[in-house]
Amino acid sequence: VNRAEVAMRGYREEEDVGRSVDEFHADEDVMGDILKRLQAGEKLNEYAARLRCKDGSIKDVLIDSSVLWKDGKFLHTRCFTRDVTERKRAEAAVLESVEKLRLLADTIPQLAWMARPDGHIFWYNRRWYEYTGTTPEQMEGWGWQSVHDPDVLPKVLERWKGSIASGEPFEMVFPL
Repeated sequence: VNRAEVAMRGYREEEDVGRSVDEFHADEDVMGDILKRLQAGEKLNEYAARLRCKDGSIKDVLIDSSVLWKDGKFLHTRCFTRDVTERKRAEAAVLESVEKLRLLADTIPQLAWMARPDGHIFWYNRRWYEYTGTTPEQMEGWGWQSVHDPDVLPKVLERWKGSIASGEPFEMVFPL
C-alpha cells in the first residue's frame, strides 16, 4: 500500500491492507472507470477523484497510475495520489469572489470596463450595454470607439493610449 495515501485518508497501514479500493472512492463509477482505462493500457495522469477518509470526510485527489504488465498479464498498478482538497477549496473561493465582484459591477449605475495592459477591453458591465445598445461582440477589443463622438474620439484615444503607456489611471469625461 501507499503509506502516504493511507495516512492522508486517516488510516493505519494494517487497517488498509486487504481492503478493496472501491471502499475508499466516494463516487461508485470512478474505480470502474480507472480499472477500465488501466486494463486498456492507458496511463492515468492527474485523474480527478474523491476519496472517503476514515472520519467520513471527502478528499479531492489527483491520481497518476499505470499498470505493470508481465507476459501480457495485468500484474498490479502503481498509483500516486495527491491531495488537492485545499487547492479546490481555494479555487472555489476565488470563483465565488469573482462572481460577487461581477454582480457588484453589473448592478452599479456607472459604466465600467476592464482592459488588458495593452488597452484591449475584454469586459464591460451590464450598464454599458444597456446605455450604448451594443453587444459584447461589437465592443470586443477596441470596438468601443464606435460609440464615441467622432469629434472627441481623437482626444479620448490620445489620453487612453497615454494612460496605457504610463500605467496611470485613465480618467476622463466624454460624450457617448
